[in-house]
Amino acid sequence: ADKRLRAALREGEQQVLRVATKVLAPSRHAARLLSERTDPRRVELWPRAVDLGVFSPPSVELSLDDRRTVLVVGGCEGPPGAAVALPLLTALAAALPAERTSLRLAGAPGAGGGALGEALEAAGLSGRVSLLDIDEPARLAGALCAADVVVVPSRAEQGVEPWAVPFRALEAMACQRAVVLT
Repeated sequence: ADKRLRAALREGEQQVLRVATKVLAPSRHAARLLSERTDPRRVELWPRAVDLGVFSPPSVELSLDDRRTVLVVGGCEGPPGAAVALPLLTALAAALPAERTSLRLAGAPGAGGGALGEALEAAGLSGRVSLLDIDEPARLAGALCAADVVVVPSRAEQGVEPWAVPFRALEAMACQRAVVLT
């Protein structure tokens, strides 16, 4: 059934590429790959963009203490994301003092389920890492603005071109946060 589904999706994609008057590509690499499968004159490069009306730096930042927040995004989306986020959080927890650093993991609401909480507990991180359910852009923008450093694992966004900068990193940069990409 999986092979039939993939074949049907491939056929549908080929039909769309045949009839499309314009094909938008997020990077030069994607444009080159698409131009091999459709008329290259129809392929246009449209780099990734961020809605600056939602993702913008906070107007005023006041910090009365020395505590810093590190936000890891994209790790709550089930086993693939958790497999990347858990070792990353373990390394961060070992390297950063708990009394001066707050660790947060943000992702889709409830996608990690109880398994992620159990994995954090098994790793000894349940008291150290707080989980944030992000269900809309405004909540993500708030979480990004509240962070001092945003860590975006390379597999934070599934199904996107691996050479493109993840949207989460671009959104964090738009909020003028320090960003680390793995």
